[in-house]
Amino acid sequence: NENWKFDVKVPIKDILKVNSDGQTLEDALINVKDGLTSKSEGNVLLYKKGDKYEVGDGFHRIAEKILSGGKYIKADVKY
Repeated sequence: NENWKFDVKVPIKDILKVNSDGQTLEDALINVKDGLTSKSEGNVLLYKKGDKYEVGDGFHRIAEKILSGGKYIKADVKY
């Protein structure tokens, strides 16, 4: 039973820094600082895990938002 909510304003501080595939926000931050920006557009994809969110897709977009001073990001969230 999939339960999705779209265009959710998610606090970046509530997003886990690593996902179950081993991808990390730290690596994305390094990549973006080195000029490797996101090739994707639109909302990031997050999975609700307790009171946090796991990234399904969008680490580079999140990194770009952090580096531009953003505190929130628009996401499609699976609960």
